[in-house]
Amino acid sequence: MKDDTDFLWGMYQEHTTQGRHHETQRASMTNFIIIVAGGTIAFIANKGVTKDQWVLALFLILIGIFGAFFSAKQYERFRFHMIASGKYRLALEELLKSNYGNIREIAKSEHESNYSKFLVKLHLYYFWITLHLLITILGIILLVLTLRT
Repeated sequence: MKDDTDFLWGMYQEHTTQGRHHETQRASMTNFIIIVAGGTIAFIANKGVTKDQWVLALFLILIGIFGAFFSAKQYERFRFHMIASGKYRLALEELLKSNYGNIREIAKSEHESNYSKFLVKLHLYYFWITLHLLITILGIILLVLTLRT
């Protein structure tokens, strides 16, 4: 039984660590994209919106789309690892014949009672993706402006 619990605990830890890794990668890439987008926008603003800056506007569109897809993919990987870690945790609880799962359910119920249902159901990854899509929209606006001048 000790070998089984060690295996399950190790796999649980591995998947939670990998999940955190994907979240860290998503945050790092988003920060990088925001810095690059900010620099690009500052460059355009400093020179004024002219026809020859359409390439920079297109660049903003592309990095915004890339960021949105990258963020969505990182969330998909994060969810896989969280689901897998949850399965290992449940198997460990069953092996230990414990009722520790109730602690999680009680905490979840208490948490949900303290916040609106809308806020609890609102996924954080929507904000991450929306941030990248806003960069894309800004790039589209700048592209239209550069082509109209």
